[in-house]
Amino acid sequence: MNKRDFNLAAADELRGDKSEHVSEIEPGGKRATGTKEWAEHSANVALGCIHDCRYCYARANALRFGKIKSVEEWKNEVINLDAVVKHQGKRKGVIMFPTAHDITDKTFDASMAVLFRMLGAGNKVLVVSKPKLDLIDSMVSQLKRAFHYPTDQLTFRFTIGTLYREVAEYWEPGAPSPEERVAAAELAIKAGYKVGFSMEPALDPTDALIQTAGKLARFTTDQVWIGTMNKIDLRWVKEGTDRDAKMMARVEDNLKPENMRRTYYVFHINPKVEWKDSYRRELNLPALPTPSER
Repeated sequence: MNKRDFNLAAADELRGDKSEHVSEIEPGGKRATGTKEWAEHSANVALGCIHDCRYCYARANALRFGKIKSVEEWKNEVINLDAVVKHQGKRKGVIMFPTAHDITDKTFDASMAVLFRMLGAGNKVLVVSKPKLDLIDSMVSQLKRAFHYPTDQLTFRFTIGTLYREVAEYWEPGAPSPEERVAAAELAIKAGYKVGFSMEPALDPTDALIQTAGKLARFTTDQVWIGTMNKIDLRWVKEGTDRDAKMMARVEDNLKPENMRRTYYVFHINPKVEWKDSYRRELNLPALPTPSER
């Protein structure tokens, strides 16, 4: 099949529900970008992340502002005790947690302490993670003991930019495999929680991206968000091998405007698929309102 063409029947299957899917705001309304597309507030309990993703924006910011002295230092996770003991009051809107690290073996206890405090205050929380199966198992077990039922205050959004293990191992060398993330999603869904997926950044060429998004859209109990790799020249920590060019070529394919339009065509009326601001800017789509306005 020519890469510029694609099977319309397959596209129709991947689109899913044909119901109208409109994402727009009234003139003069607030426009959400970046993390604000998902939540009005953010919370973190640590500096650094063992996942050591090659495209990590938080590491780049930490280097820029002098919070770490080297790329290698980022893998040394340091708990922020002030953040752990901070009072959590009721906030208007959604809290995204975490935004600048992940929930790992080292940060789990601190993360749970803050999560319980946020939920106990009546907040809506979006937990974003490249999930480790045993930690999600522990999390939902603790939540069940605390709330006695799956709390609708909490939604999971798990990052899966590829289903290919080799690709994930390159870009996210310290993170759980795609298979483990899918298993964690299955566990959380079975426990009664809403589980969505982030495909930002998308790590595969367009054909594979479309296939992965279609699989996740049929699986999710929330939404699949598709977005591109951003500011990679400022953030990319290269391996220094031939794999650098090979893996970047996969990403560059899905960054081409014609391929972004192609991906959008396949899913644009599927209510389970949403578009990050990178797609909205390139394709001149209406910006999203803030989460509390949707």
